[in-house]
Amino acid sequence: MTYLISDIHSDYKGFLNILHKISYNNQDMLILVGDIVDRGAEPLRLLKYVKRMVQSEDYNVMLLKGNHELFFQMYLQGTLSAGTWDRFGGQKTRQEVDELSQIEKHELQQFIKNLPIYTKLNSPIYGETIVIHSGIDIDYLVYNEDGFVDVEESIQRGVKENEYQFLISGDIHDCAAAIRRKLDKYIICGHVPTTNLNLDGSYRVYKNDSYMDIDTGNGHKANGGCLSCYCVETDQVVTV
Repeated sequence: MTYLISDIHSDYKGFLNILHKISYNNQDMLILVGDIVDRGAEPLRLLKYVKRMVQSEDYNVMLLKGNHELFFQMYLQGTLSAGTWDRFGGQKTRQEVDELSQIEKHELQQFIKNLPIYTKLNSPIYGETIVIHSGIDIDYLVYNEDGFVDVEESIQRGVKENEYQFLISGDIHDCAAAIRRKLDKYIICGHVPTTNLNLDGSYRVYKNDSYMDIDTGNGHKANGGCLSCYCVETDQVVTV
């Protein structure tokens, strides 16, 4: 099976619980769709655990870069201030990072810097699919000769031009429906809690004909959010 989880936000125990609930094993593919750090209680414990999984030949685990991973990277590079990261929800992560040795900081910085932005898969329900944290940025759309948006080229262009702006963008939710209907691949993303998308204000996974959002608000548990895992092959969702 191929499982997707987004926006874990430092919830180490919740992550282990959901892996147990889906009976995850090393024959499965697990894609973490960004934002595993910030907001929650155990950011570095989760990050180091995921790093070991990603780098181990015993697991099929991929971590995609989200905006909160980018904040982590920028802080270590000296291009994001402590106060700004704190305002973005990174205070607990920053405090833990500040206690690390220079070697540990460098290793984590390089790990995060080299994370992929997106991956591709073939969904039995939605066909060719791009999995990415934030979706698309309409300022960088690339069109094919047939008039459809080349999603992959658009992502590459946006990241090359302005990675920060691309990863904080929520354009996929706000752009005209006519643009979304022209996407040449289905998109599965996180980034924006689904309570902002569902008409009933719920935190269930949001789906339409162009894209799916699987950020069910684990970074906002006090408001009713939860952690969800989406199975590509069955189109089913498990929550904790």
